[in-house]
Amino acid sequence: MRGERHNPLPFLLLIIFFLFTSRLLGNDVYFGAKHLKYLADEKLVILQDSAWIRDKENSLLADSILYFQDLDLIKGYGNAVLITGKDSFIGDSLYYNTKLKTGHAFSGYTIKEKGKIWGSMAYKDSLDNIYIKHGFYTTCLKDTPDYFFQAQYIKVVKREMAIAKPVILRVHNVPIMAVPFWMFPVKEGRKSGFLTPSVGFNSISGKYLRNLAYYLVINNYMDLTTSMDIVENVGIRGNIDFLYKLYKHFSGEVKYSRAENLWQRSSEWSLAGWHRHNLPYHTTLQAKIDYVSNYNYYNEYSETKVEWLKRELHSYLTIQRSSLPIPFTFTIDDRIQPDKKNRQSLIPSIQYSLPPISFLNMRVTGGILRKRSEDSTKILTNTGARNSISLGLNYTLLHYLRFNTGLNSNLNILPKDTANSAFTLQKSLRLSQGFSTTLYGFSIFGLPFMGIQKFMHILSTSVSFSLVPSVKNDTVIFQYGSFYTPGKYLTLSLQNTFWAKASSKKLHLLSLNLSANYNFKEKKWDNVPINFTLSEKLPLKIRGNIQYNTENKTLENPSIFITSSFKLPLFRTSFVNSLPGDTDSTKISKERNFLSANFNYTITKNQVFTSQTIALNGRYRISPSIKGGFSISYDLSHGKYLARSLSLKKDLHCWELDFSYNKYGNIWDYNFRVFIKKIPDIKLDKGLLRSLLP
Repeated sequence: MRGERHNPLPFLLLIIFFLFTSRLLGNDVYFGAKHLKYLADEKLVILQDSAWIRDKENSLLADSILYFQDLDLIKGYGNAVLITGKDSFIGDSLYYNTKLKTGHAFSGYTIKEKGKIWGSMAYKDSLDNIYIKHGFYTTCLKDTPDYFFQAQYIKVVKREMAIAKPVILRVHNVPIMAVPFWMFPVKEGRKSGFLTPSVGFNSISGKYLRNLAYYLVINNYMDLTTSMDIVENVGIRGNIDFLYKLYKHFSGEVKYSRAENLWQRSSEWSLAGWHRHNLPYHTTLQAKIDYVSNYNYYNEYSETKVEWLKRELHSYLTIQRSSLPIPFTFTIDDRIQPDKKNRQSLIPSIQYSLPPISFLNMRVTGGILRKRSEDSTKILTNTGARNSISLGLNYTLLHYLRFNTGLNSNLNILPKDTANSAFTLQKSLRLSQGFSTTLYGFSIFGLPFMGIQKFMHILSTSVSFSLVPSVKNDTVIFQYGSFYTPGKYLTLSLQNTFWAKASSKKLHLLSLNLSANYNFKEKKWDNVPINFTLSEKLPLKIRGNIQYNTENKTLENPSIFITSSFKLPLFRTSFVNSLPGDTDSTKISKERNFLSANFNYTITKNQVFTSQTIALNGRYRISPSIKGGFSISYDLSHGKYLARSLSLKKDLHCWELDFSYNKYGNIWDYNFRVFIKKIPDIKLDKGLLRSLLP
């Protein structure tokens, strides 16, 4: 399910004591102290010096504990500590009335998983409501915290919801931000509640206030988020996000948005979502939906570059069965390219495969397709069905010579031909005979001074002959499925691998591969692609490809890719290994920093253009709290930068600062964010200050 929502003021569980003592005396209770007194006349139990009292789940420790039986009152004095599960509460004194189920706590604090909570006084009534006066919260565990939230009054309603007013954020005791009140959930686990909105500005939308949202936990399998965006240049948008998941059965998400353009008096909407479902008999269903009422919707209402640059809307429904007896795939697919005003739809596409027959390795596959194409000028709908039959026979001679014989046949059924004749057949047939083997060669010498004992060459070669007889076919409007061009063909493939043996290891030196096709009808070889890869053990990893033109007897379209990873030693710096506020002992050390970088060089040349680019990127750490990264790509052919980026992160103990800069050609952008690490929703970023920044 959706991860736990972070809320900025989780003051609750300040008074775990109240929730503990309300049931303490009803269970088996154990207590002890160095000194124990019982005053029968006053019906008073006194535990002194290292006093403790506990049940199966909770423990209360204090310098002294008093239990007044007639008054139904428990009092803990001096360094009172309550431990319940993973939580602990520490206070000067704790009072609780076991009959009225009410109590007080004075000058106490608790340390939770996400921070520290404290207050001057707290009171619990008989309805399990808790009232806190002068409350504070922080995730900084220093003795003097770097920051904290302060609230004059806090009310916790029946362990469900907390209301704080007024709330002030203080950094080094300086007030930074204030709100008149705040409400947040306090239940353990996933919680319903209000989320943190965002304020910002961009050149398209203008000023905006986004994510005025409420998160609702429906049950253990579902949650719902409703939100509203107010956008200056456009209007108001409402959003619904429904998420669900049942383990090992199904999961999915549905998002619906409706926008009201206040200036143009128009409405727009978007619908997106996905669904995955495990059905019986090894069948799965997957679906995705992505539609908008207006193709400019994302430009007007989005604030992310990913949605601004979106060029395709893709929706589909797929049902797939992978097990026997008949595996099949049923698909409905819809792709829309708004900028090209183009739409391609499969309504539907069905692919199937019959069980293989062991005799001659026979396989039968097929499919049915109905395709609809639409653009600004016309709409075309085509339908077709295909069937493919393949036979194969494999055998080996003398353990080294491998032969394979095959027959492939295709029968495609089209609805009509150019004369509008129905059920046109499109037929093709191919016969093939192949041969392959692998040869090994070893050198009689090595390079002892380099630790190389010998060299090894592995040659894998294959030759195949194909015959495609001419089969009469009618001219058709739409070709669907495979179709073999009549003729005779010879295919040759060579794969060379060179190794060096050093001690018990094998070192890869070079791979050189090529393939060639000869057309007997045209009496010529097709162009021959050649590719190579040098050893990855070298400092520079080099791979490349080139094409041999059989007509011109020339090498064409070379491409070379060179990459390398290395470290550059930088200056030495002295710093404290542990961050301020850490409990570990700190050590001052001198450390040599390294600049880790990856080097990439690409050169490509063909008849149209020549491209040479170089890219450099790396990571660096200046101190234990400062790290960053960079990347640069440069076009050597045109003498200009293609892209540049820089990132920097500064650990501020309980806060973190992120800064990034990106430039693509003449377009540049930057961003920064200062946020609380345990509550990322509490942040100061560029969006909040955009109207004041370039």
